[in-house]
Amino acid sequence: MTGVDPRVSVVVPFRNNRAHIERCVAAILAQDVLADGYETILVDNGSADGSRALAERFARVRLVDEPKVGAYAARNRGVAAARGDIIVFTDADCTPDIGWLRHHLDALADPGVEIVLGGRRPGRSTTPLRLMMVYEETKAAIIFGGADTTLFFGYTNNMAVRKRTLLEMGGFQEVQRGADSMFVRQLVDRRRAGVVRYCPAAAITHLEIVALRQWYAKHAIYGRSNQRNSRRALTCRPMNLAKRWQTYRATVRAHRLSAAHAVLLLAVLTCGGISHEAGRLAGRFGSTGGPT
Repeated sequence: MTGVDPRVSVVVPFRNNRAHIERCVAAILAQDVLADGYETILVDNGSADGSRALAERFARVRLVDEPKVGAYAARNRGVAAARGDIIVFTDADCTPDIGWLRHHLDALADPGVEIVLGGRRPGRSTTPLRLMMVYEETKAAIIFGGADTTLFFGYTNNMAVRKRTLLEMGGFQEVQRGADSMFVRQLVDRRRAGVVRYCPAAAITHLEIVALRQWYAKHAIYGRSNQRNSRRALTCRPMNLAKRWQTYRATVRAHRLSAAHAVLLLAVLTCGGISHEAGRLAGRFGSTGGPT
């Protein structure tokens, strides 16, 4: 790392990510912007699988430690260590495209934008996963292009934020999950919808998602965390059935899906909705069957 103060700090928390961390860091360091313009901060959150040793092989990274277990505590530690005035987050099981940082910076060139959320792709390009991806992109474009901020959500595996905004908001709440969505919701409630921009070109590949079962598992997790977090802080409101149907139809039209692919997408989304609802119920009722 040179002595030049970077404009951007990329923050990556990791805990036992040996399988993916080298690919993640290599992709970050290969960005098509000047190397002196950004720094990469890896936050070890108590790894015990040798992933730290793999991270130490890269000369152009800074390694810091966060003993408090939790990805949001690790991200807050990374923000505290960051020298850049823009913080870009991703996860250790994600690989950014080569133009990832450039697209985030282009979106933040608008002084009214404070958060940029990028595009996300699954680790494999099977037909069901591809259909799921185009639906999710259509959904994000509709939500973030609209004025109903109760639908706004966040995801720190591909988020860029102005550091002053993070400091003003007090960073992320250090809950187990869902603090990214709470952060976005709280910010737009203070400001307006336009401070958040969706930029699908600033894309990452989520290496962990290689089959629909992983996507369904994520939906169950999101449902559970949204239910639990709704009791103590703002979180995103799921689309109602009418809005989901509108988004489905928009996806079919925009991508000119065949009848067979349209039916397959509907089946994929139905199962995803069931997974989310199962997670929501798990969040409402603990393992003992009573309210949590």
